[in-house]
Amino acid sequence: MIRVESLQKRFGEKTVLSDLSLEVKRGEVLVIIGPSGSGKSSLLRCIGGLEPFQGGTIAVGEARVSGAEWAHQSRGEREHLRQLRIRVGMVFQQFNLFPHMTVLGNIMEGPIQVLQLPRSEAERRALEMLGKVNLTGFTGRRPASLSGGEQQRVAIARALAMQPECVLFDEPTSALDPETVGDVLAVMRSLAREGMTMLVATHEMSFAREVADRILMVDGGRIIESAPPAEMFANPKHERTQLFLRRILAR
Repeated sequence: MIRVESLQKRFGEKTVLSDLSLEVKRGEVLVIIGPSGSGKSSLLRCIGGLEPFQGGTIAVGEARVSGAEWAHQSRGEREHLRQLRIRVGMVFQQFNLFPHMTVLGNIMEGPIQVLQLPRSEAERRALEMLGKVNLTGFTGRRPASLSGGEQQRVAIARALAMQPECVLFDEPTSALDPETVGDVLAVMRSLAREGMTMLVATHEMSFAREVADRILMVDGGRIIESAPPAEMFANPKHERTQLFLRRILAR
């Protein structure tokens, strides 16, 4: 489903991803852990077609983009990026909902503007996705009237309404109060049970232990360890992974 080969990402002179490669199978839940600044968010944003990168390639399904294509951006290369983006749903730390639109309008906007769906089909799909995230009846509400957890679930419904091949979650609970974290994680667990391909950058270790098929430890822009949850938590091999897990599990 997803193949990243020799990915290089820099911000000016600073290298944030260095020769990073990974593969994700269809239906796999891959959890990415690591300290702040390790490159987790940059990796997800590159896979989602939101950040340029300077070297390597990213493929999602049949869509493939290289660092060179980001640099040149001819018409054909822009189409490659568009194909990548419509295959990937993205859920951010901040919810990024349009404040002037209703919940229903936020979810319908992408299918109408990007996929060119008729309004009736976009509305049908939006209502279905609201049911999936347990927000039926919230259609006319504005984001400002919702809790953080409700806004994040709307953001998940918005991503799902595009019918992506995979969904990327970038610290989806980090901006939430503890009371609403559980509702968002419950929706993510449900998606995993349904077979959605998911990449999740998170510090929620209980979620990683329960739901992940595989956990990647990222540090300094590199993958330093990859293992199933039971192995990662019981017997991490890399000294940096051991230190990170000790610190985060002690909180």
